Formats: sequence, structure tokens, C-alpha cells
Amino acid sequence: MIKVKMTVVDKGALSAFAGVRADLPGELRAFLQDYGMMAVTAIKRLMRDSKPTGNKYVRKYTREGKKRRSAIVHVASAPGEPPAIDTGHLWGSIEFEPGEEGTTQFVDIGTNVEYGLYLEEGTGRMARRPWLLTGIEMVDADFRDGLIERVEGVFKRRVA
Repeated sequence: MIKVKMTVVDKGALSAFAGVRADLPGELRAFLQDYGMMAVTAIKRLMRDSKPTGNKYVRKYTREGKKRRSAIVHVASAPGEPPAIDTGHLWGSIEFEPGEEGTTQFVDIGTNVEYGLYLEEGTGRMARRPWLLTGIEMVDADFRDGLIERVEGVFKRRVA
């Protein structure tokens, strides 16, 4: 399992802004929901759109109810490239979940597929195939800009 936790704000730090405190948590939850969806989309797009340049493998299989065997050619990813999609198991398992712990709001982004960690970090026998942090970095500026925009919006509504 590999997940990245994006922590947004400690709501306790906003105690000086009594009028804003009531609106901000809901606004941050909505932002985290939007950001989580954006990050998962970017990660999946990174994997889907990459053009792997690694080794080619032929995998033979028999479809359920069929007698003839078929073959699929899979091109693996080279070291440093995002993982090439073969069965789609990892790709389909990438998800996000907003949460709250005490006064902190966050969003977890990742997968519960065990080999996702091995691809992201590499092993003693396999070089890294980064996908999670690379995808998150693609939307990192949007995360900061979006967060600032949402918080400023709450303040402006309170002042107006």
C-alpha cells in the first residue's frame, strides 16, 4: 500500500478569525474533494499516456468460454518511466479519500495495491517506475493556487 497525505490546514491556527472559522472547514473539504479528484486524474493520465520503451513480452491467455488461445504483446516501462499498464489493476485502484484528524484536514491519494510501492520506490532488483509523486507534482501548483483562492474567497465573503 502506498498513499500520500496532503495536509491542508490546522483549523486551530484560525482561532483568531472567529467569523471565518465556521465557513472555512466546509470550503476546505470541498477543495480537498476537488483536489483529490484532480490528482487521481493526473496520475491515471500520466500512466495511460506514457509511451513505454522497455522490454516486450508476449502473454498468452484463453478467454473464458473460448477454446483458442490469444496473445497480447506488452511493452514494459523502462527505469524512470511511469509503469506501463498491463492488466489495469494498479491503474484502476488509484483513489483519494479526504479526511480529518483532530483539527487537521487532509486528503490521502494512492492505492492499496502492494506492488504500487515497489514501482514508485524501486527494489533491490528493479529500478523505480515513479507514478504517484510524479502525478501529484503535476498538479502541485494547482493545489497551492486553489487553496489560496478558496481561503481568500471565504475571507472576502466575510468582509463584504
